[in-house]
Order: sequence, then structure tokens, then C-alpha cells
Amino acid sequence: DGVETSPEATVSINVLSPGVGTGQINRDVWIEIPGYLISDLTSSPNYPDRPDESGFIESLDAPQDWGNDYGQRIYGYLHPPTSGDYTFFISSSARSEFWLGTDDTPENLVKICNSYDRTVGDWTAAASPVALVGGQRYFFELLHKENGGGDHAQVAWDLAQPGMGITNIITGTYLSGLPLEAPATTTYADWSSWYGVFGDAYLLDFAFNLDPTLGETPILVPTTGTMGLPYWEVLEIDGLAVEYLRRKDAPGTTYSVQFTDSLMSNWVDSAATETISPINGTWERVIVEDEVDIANATNRFGRVIVIQN
Repeated sequence: DGVETSPEATVSINVLSPGVGTGQINRDVWIEIPGYLISDLTSSPNYPDRPDESGFIESLDAPQDWGNDYGQRIYGYLHPPTSGDYTFFISSSARSEFWLGTDDTPENLVKICNSYDRTVGDWTAAASPVALVGGQRYFFELLHKENGGGDHAQVAWDLAQPGMGITNIITGTYLSGLPLEAPATTTYADWSSWYGVFGDAYLLDFAFNLDPTLGETPILVPTTGTMGLPYWEVLEIDGLAVEYLRRKDAPGTTYSVQFTDSLMSNWVDSAATETISPINGTWERVIVEDEVDIANATNRFGRVIVIQN
């Protein structure tokens, strides 16, 4: 009681060779958004966290003639095969922007080129080449807004000989995406349905922001982590303390921190004041310290109980 043991798991690790991607990138779509400007998409209250559709595509060539009054964000990592100065090209109808990071984080994106009202294969070149290092990955995003008529969005580069202006649509060989995250949800039933898992065996994954399809149970990184099982530590003076994640709004789900001096019995709900810090609209970080100081305790045990009604 009070001890969680994760099952054995076999993990396959794919190491990307220089210029070799996983073949898929992310595509999020927002529908029923009028206008043709990129700002019409990015100013939507549902952008970027609540797309109407999410999935993957296999190149930087979005589905053509997909619809009207929609916007899309295509994003992932670019893996250049060799070091060199690459010129990028863009083509779209109605309007689009291609952004590329200076590293693999979305915080360092730089707009490389943009396009509006072009036919398929009618390219607009970036103003200047971009120096890329082979074997490194770079975060990118392609933003596209369509109002009516034919629609497409494509990005190419001078892959054959960097700097020579030979355009090739960027294929999945040089691209990789991010795992899809479960949409914001408040119920265990909805979360389970989205992941395709059922039963109480996945309740801890739901409670502590874990992906149940990965078969792993990491421990929360203290102070900065946003996923993982509760993190326990023994404070030098105050004794046992736990830090864990809690869903802000999850009807039917309750969290309880308990302490005891006997592992097999006498568990008592903690009456200590919680230290709570918000992470985002769904999650908050909770820290609870045992009221029994280390100087007054021979043995102390703690646990976080999650109950689903």
C-alpha cells in the first residue's frame, strides 16, 4: 500500500541521422474563420491551443482545395542533410508565412518568407539564404489563411545545391513532428476516449499529465516539471514533503495527500496548508509538507491518493 511499481517496458529509440526525419509533421486547423490575413488566424481566441482538427502530413505541402474560411498551422522540426546556405521558397493562396527557428525551440522563430495569391508552383523566394548546420534540427511553422476559391500552401528549398536556387518541396525525409497532446478536458472519460484507453489502470496518467500510450512513468521534475508522478523529498528541518500536479477542473476526480508513521496503517489526510502555483489553464503545482518535523519522527511515509468517482 502506498507503493507504485511501474511494469517492465521495452523502449525503441530511433536516432535521426543527419537530414533524416520521421516523415510526419503536425497540422492544426481552425475552421469558420473569415478573412484572408494571417492575423485573422492568430487573433482567433482559439489560436493556438484549441484547433478544430489536429493531425499529421508528410511534407511541407498542405492539402490543396481543402475548404474556405479556415486557417492552419503546420509545424515541427527541419533536419538539413548538410551544412550550407539554404534559400527557402513559399507558394500559397490566399496568404502564408514560413517561420524558422535558430534552434529547436519555438521561442526563437524568425520569419523567412511569405506569399499571397500565388498559383501552385509559383514561388516567392526568401530575401536571403539561411545558414543551417547539417545534423541539427530546427523548429519551424508554416501559417496559412484561406478565405475562398482554390487554396494551397507549400514550402521548398534549394536542396540539390544550397545557394543555387533549385527548388524542391521539403519532404518527410527532412522533417519530424511533435507528439499530439490530448485536448484540454475535464473528465477522465473524455481523456480515456481520446487516447483509446479504458479502465482505472490509467487514472494516474490522467491525474499527473502522463501519456498512457508511452508505457513510462517518470517522476515530476521539481519546480519546473509539467508531467510525472509526485516528487518526494526530505527537507533538512521540516521533514517529508511532496510536490505534485493537480488538474484544476476535473469533476469526479479528487486528490488527497496522506502521511503516516506506519507504512501498513494509520494513514491520515494532511491538514497542512498547500502551496499552490498555477501552470496553465488546466494544471497547477501543489506542494505539501508533513506537519511532523523530522526531529520528532522515527519513520514517516507519504502518499498522494487519486480517487475517480
